[in-house]
Amino acid sequence: MTPEFTNMLTSARVEVAAEKALEAFWAAVVEEFPEITTGDFDPMLEGAMTAEAENWITHWTTVNKTEIDSNTAMRIPMFDA
Repeated sequence: MTPEFTNMLTSARVEVAAEKALEAFWAAVVEEFPEITTGDFDPMLEGAMTAEAENWITHWTTVNKTEIDSNTAMRIPMFDA
C-alpha cells in the first residue's frame, strides 16, 4: 500500500469514529434533557464540531500509536511484492 492510500484509509476511519462518537454524545445529551423535544442545531457549528472531533481523534491515535508505520524507505526490498 502506498502512504497516500494508507492515509486515505486512516482518514476514513477517523471520520467514522468521529461520527459514532458524536452520535453517542448527542444520545447522552438527549437522555439528560428529556424536556427538549426538537433537535435543531446550527449547521455551521455542526461542521466545526465534527472537524474538531476528527482533530481530537487524529491527535489521540498519533500520540498512542504503538506500531511503526510501514514506510517504503524503511522496508527491506525482499519483502516488497
